[in-house]
Amino acid sequence: MSFKSLLVAGAGIAMALSATAQISSSGLGDVDAWNTNLLDRGETKLSDRMWASSDSAYLLSLMQSLDVEAMTQAERNLLSLVLRSPSTAPDDDAADALQAERLSLLYALGDRGAVSTLGRQVDDLPDGIDPDIVVADNRLARGELDVVCAQMDPQADGKFWSELRTVCALNDDNMAAAELAIEFAGQREGADPWVVETAIALIGDMDERPKSRFRTGLDVALSDLAALDMDDDSLKGARPDIAANVARDETYPIAFRLRAARIAADAGLFDSGEYRGLYDILISEDGFEPSTPVETALVVLAREPEPKVIPLGGDTGLQDLRSLSDEDLALLDEGAEPVDEVSLQEEQAQALAAALRSSASNMAQYRLVARLFEPELKAMPVNEDTAANALVFARAALMLGNDGLANHWIEAEIESETAEETVFETTLLRGYSTILARSRTSRALSNIAGILLEEGLETAEREETIRLFTTWSGLGVPVPVEARIALAETELDASGTLSRLAAMDAAERNGATGEALLLLLNETAGAPDELSGIELVMVLRLLKRVGADDAALSLAMEAADIW
Repeated sequence: MSFKSLLVAGAGIAMALSATAQISSSGLGDVDAWNTNLLDRGETKLSDRMWASSDSAYLLSLMQSLDVEAMTQAERNLLSLVLRSPSTAPDDDAADALQAERLSLLYALGDRGAVSTLGRQVDDLPDGIDPDIVVADNRLARGELDVVCAQMDPQADGKFWSELRTVCALNDDNMAAAELAIEFAGQREGADPWVVETAIALIGDMDERPKSRFRTGLDVALSDLAALDMDDDSLKGARPDIAANVARDETYPIAFRLRAARIAADAGLFDSGEYRGLYDILISEDGFEPSTPVETALVVLAREPEPKVIPLGGDTGLQDLRSLSDEDLALLDEGAEPVDEVSLQEEQAQALAAALRSSASNMAQYRLVARLFEPELKAMPVNEDTAANALVFARAALMLGNDGLANHWIEAEIESETAEETVFETTLLRGYSTILARSRTSRALSNIAGILLEEGLETAEREETIRLFTTWSGLGVPVPVEARIALAETELDASGTLSRLAAMDAAERNGATGEALLLLLNETAGAPDELSGIELVMVLRLLKRVGADDAALSLAMEAADIW
């Protein structure tokens, strides 16, 4: 059965249909590819007229100017939602080219389920994108080699199918057919050298073989079939969904699984609880020695408190306090001090803070580490041993989107001995926590604004203050009068920026939602933290107006200069 006989529903999950129910790539004449719902359950489309009121050629240029690889996670999520939302089709001559570019962007984002579904409904596929290959490769990545080989069209043309025929022949232990297939693939299609080398090693039953590779499902199938060992380069270029499978596979070494988990977690495909579970396995291994701040923190946090002992005098020696009765405790000298004066809580707090600081230069990694240690951030007690790192923990809580936890640690800093030295920083973090809060009072906002304007005397502090006020304005948080005055007195941006923002705003107000959001993504351009004050306000307000509240909040936190 050909893969033309598969209909994909959801995230790349294929269901084989009977011969009478087969469909082929139907084209826009049979199915409205623009109105197909590619959203996951629970997601809400942004607009019924995403592409209406716009010129398709202009939309195409906006799509082509996007750099998916440079985008932050918030930007990728927003673009994916825009492209997967069902909407009325454009009605001009460039609509087909726009659909092809839409498909290319979804492929670049890794939305393979959407690609396989949408790809069956368009007539002209972009170069290098074949929905049948997407379906087959997804199944190979899940270990369904036998199913894929049974359903493969033996006459299908192209490099992927030639290489797959080789793998299927090897799977059937038909070395003659495998040798013929790989030779044919090399001559006609230019087979991947790694595939050729691995196939030859299997055919010749050689002990020396290439190392495993996980870029595609075919890589996974051939690596497994040839029982290839892994090395430091095996996960180079690994697809996140495949990396997630590797991370969950207990047959791989734990250190290798953790490297795969990092790739998957960065893409949002691996739960922080699972990630933490892998680390727990790693640090429990005999002879394990931590080599990174994160590993050190995990080891220290897992350490149990040592029994507290005190000298009782005479020949009694040291006694465990827990072993003494109330009567014995009453007999202790009032001035007795514990022998061990080292605080485990302080050591744990310092190790956790060091792990968070070590990842602060990369927002995606910082978010991942914050999630990894979320249980400790919630459970660690506030006392003189932990308060020294309260602001570090407050920032991490903000990254987790937990305003209650952030304020818990902010209060710890306010009550600490260093409170007078950190008034500005503490107040700034409190200001950002208000954007996460369900309710806020005008008095609290005014108090925050007043303290920041009074304490923020340095140029950098003034810029951070204005950044917060613009974020408030963009997200619809009431801006106190003193903050509005500060905004009004801040110098405006260059006219070029204002013109682009005006175009973005005008597009949305005229019902051209897709055009407005593509303009927005071209403006943020992988660096929301570099947006000027007026840009940030306009971007956040537009997202709120079109109902993309989650995207607005995510971008606001990425733009915040507090990490």
